[in-house]
Amino acid sequence: MSELSIDPRKTICKTCRDPSKVRTDQTQGTIVCTGCGLVLEDHCLDESREWRSFASDGVDAGSSRERADFMGAADEMTGEVAGTTIGGSDARSQKLQRVMRMADARGSQVQSESVTMAKQVQSYTIKVREVAGRLNLGENVVRRCVAFLEELSEKKKLQGRAQNPWFCALVHLASREERVTRTISHLAEVNAAACQKREADLEKLIEKRAKDLCADLGLQLPSSTYVQDEELMKRFVSRVGLAPQ
Repeated sequence: MSELSIDPRKTICKTCRDPSKVRTDQTQGTIVCTGCGLVLEDHCLDESREWRSFASDGVDAGSSRERADFMGAADEMTGEVAGTTIGGSDARSQKLQRVMRMADARGSQVQSESVTMAKQVQSYTIKVREVAGRLNLGENVVRRCVAFLEELSEKKKLQGRAQNPWFCALVHLASREERVTRTISHLAEVNAAACQKREADLEKLIEKRAKDLCADLGLQLPSSTYVQDEELMKRFVSRVGLAPQ
């Protein structure tokens, strides 16, 4: 049974002034005066539970109704969840339908962008490992690079087609943050052959990319890079092939 919310002031016709001629249409949610035909209210709210009838589908009358708030449950056979739809051909309904389509399209676009950015970060991580491997840098530097990549991705500043000098600059900044600094000149020396560039030219490119990355990541690029004595000793031991002890 419907439980319409009715304003008492709308139960008396302003023209006829006869409450006995006022009728409420429970199915349409309207209040009409049968004396003069005036519609006193056309948007009465139904405060009762919503039910869906399955009588037209040949379901037994004893179980032909279902609570509308349970209709969003997943289908036991397909696992699909029913969504909200808006019907109607009037201007208001069509406007709501357009808004819903735009919201669905926007949600799909955001999801697609997230997947694309995740794949890009994964692809760039492979490049980072190659550069870090040439310098015998540990996994901590790679993780720092990945953190930089994710931050750039969130800021929409991750380059679409980054070149080797850009990855060298990224590794340079990550090594500095992890206190195992590799200088730009050292990066140029080790990666010149892989980049197919002269060391001097590559060094200039790495320096430029490092400045751009510092601006995007909010880092400070010092005028000169200091390498600690302990780190220099580790590099020397590694170069001559001695045991770390």
